[in-house]
Amino acid sequence: MKCPVMSHDHNNPGPARPVTTPALPDAPAPKARAIGVLGGTFDPVHLGHLAIARAAAAALALEQVLFVPAHIQPHKLTRRVSAPEHRWAMLELALEGQQGLSASRAELDRGGPSYTSETLRELRTTYGGDVRLFFICGADALQEMDSWHRPDVLLASATVAVARRPGCPASSQIPAIAARLTAAFGGEVVVFDAPLLDISSTAIRSRVAKGVAVEHLIPNAVYQYVLKNRLYTEGNCS
Repeated sequence: MKCPVMSHDHNNPGPARPVTTPALPDAPAPKARAIGVLGGTFDPVHLGHLAIARAAAAALALEQVLFVPAHIQPHKLTRRVSAPEHRWAMLELALEGQQGLSASRAELDRGGPSYTSETLRELRTTYGGDVRLFFICGADALQEMDSWHRPDVLLASATVAVARRPGCPASSQIPAIAARLTAAFGGEVVVFDAPLLDISSTAIRSRVAKGVAVEHLIPNAVYQYVLKNRLYTEGNCS
């Protein structure tokens, strides 16, 4: 499923100057234990998800990245989604043998709409103050975050880590969006560099439905699971 947001100079007020949006500095490696949280439907999990998790882990010195599949994403209520157990099974297959990457059933077991703020608050309680949580997301998610359920709780529970992808127009908007978000709700936003991979779960489902190859887009074990269970074929979205 993303080094303060603003570089204020509190010690040297000086004359009044026009307010500008500073660039976001790269995130330094945190001193405390650090765990990343990557949410999503993962229908199916694909190589892009794994790439962003690895990039975040390397840039932020994360001890672990938790993949947290949503039970029901509040902003995708009208879309048919594969059964939770199918999505969980594919995630387990994708993460098998992947050091530092693991999955959490927090949202699946909680049921109902999956609110990131609730999940991060629960994880904050579970891990305590000795662990720094990073919520990993893309620029598109950051742009919509102020409309999410309790963004104040989200930002109080975890540092938002945003993937900056080369050649992606949305990445240039990250500093301004982050400044607006933290001004309204507090918290911290950092950025990390991630590869630009043209892969999406939506496109994969469409390709499978049309009989177009997808084995280069998802882990082989996930591909075999999709074939075996006839996922994403016409008339089968369960």
